[in-house]
Amino acid sequence: LGLLAPLAAGAAPPADDWSLERDARSPELVEQRIAHTMLRLVRHGGHPTADGITIAFPLRRKDIADICGTTLHSASRTITRWEKAGWLTTRDQRVTVCNLSEIELVAEADQP
Repeated sequence: LGLLAPLAAGAAPPADDWSLERDARSPELVEQRIAHTMLRLVRHGGHPTADGITIAFPLRRKDIADICGTTLHSASRTITRWEKAGWLTTRDQRVTVCNLSEIELVAEADQP
């Protein structure tokens, strides 16, 4: 299971394990890093629900910030914006991606 072993146990893996693709010096925008992280989490720990794809383990905003190498404030701001847009929902430390195509667009956006 490798990186997925902690997921099966109900815990998010350490940030270092999930941020292998991210270089701290990267000019990649915070939103893009969060989008890439959401896509990886959906692929490796998501299951379809009536509302979208729910990540199968508890995930706090702080976990997302740590995984992406950003501040809790920046991650929360992005997640709140995406919730208002209807792209995802968060409840009881569960994230459901409701509009995967929008998050994919953010992940693939050209960097400024």
